[in-house]
Amino acid sequence: MHVYRCRAPYRTICCVSPLSPASIAQARDFIRQQIEPLAQRYGRIDHVVGVAGTPTALAMIDKGLPTFDPALVDGHTMTTARIGELSEWLCGLSIDELRAIPGLHERRADIVPIGSVILHTSLQVFGCDAVEATIRGLRFGAMLHSWSLI
Repeated sequence: MHVYRCRAPYRTICCVSPLSPASIAQARDFIRQQIEPLAQRYGRIDHVVGVAGTPTALAMIDKGLPTFDPALVDGHTMTTARIGELSEWLCGLSIDELRAIPGLHERRADIVPIGSVILHTSLQVFGCDAVEATIRGLRFGAMLHSWSLI
């Protein structure tokens, strides 16, 4: 068993690898408490784009990519159900098993399991069917929005 601290913004959640069902449930409850007010305010989201980090790591795993290939990762869509499957699998692995996954950078191995829980729970709360991974950041989206391209 490997114990480590999750990175911001969930510094209060102590993560153990593999994550126990109780710690996953605690994390899901915390996430729901944080974002349900937003879901009530804005409603269902039809199209979700996941930027960098966890979404691109999950896309690489989902596609079975041994190394990062932006052309294959960018635009890859995963259903909420698929994110849930990947999350359940990742949360059950030790840190060494996570580091051995082809395509999962060893420096992200500690954060991707809880990141997948955050992503999956968020998609559920907002009633989303899927997420599209992108390598582009928020500034790219803001630029497109300012040019009225989205």
